[in-house]
Amino acid sequence: MTNRYSLGVGMTDREREVMVQLASGASYAEVAKRLGISYQNVKNHAFKARARERVGSNMELFAKLGWLVVTDLEPSETMA
Repeated sequence: MTNRYSLGVGMTDREREVMVQLASGASYAEVAKRLGISYQNVKNHAFKARARERVGSNMELFAKLGWLVVTDLEPSETMA
């Protein structure tokens, strides 16, 4: 079932665009380059999106929205 959170309805289009990029694993610098905006603007958009949803971190926001977050973690060698 789709709800307002899964769509990020409370965010502006730019905030959503930035947060989708961050959720896909891009760094703030990569997002800035991809969207043609400054690093500081990326930070501002992320901050405003988090404040809008009253969460303290990007990961909390992604969890609240039910977004799958892509990470680039390698399995531990000790888990073989």
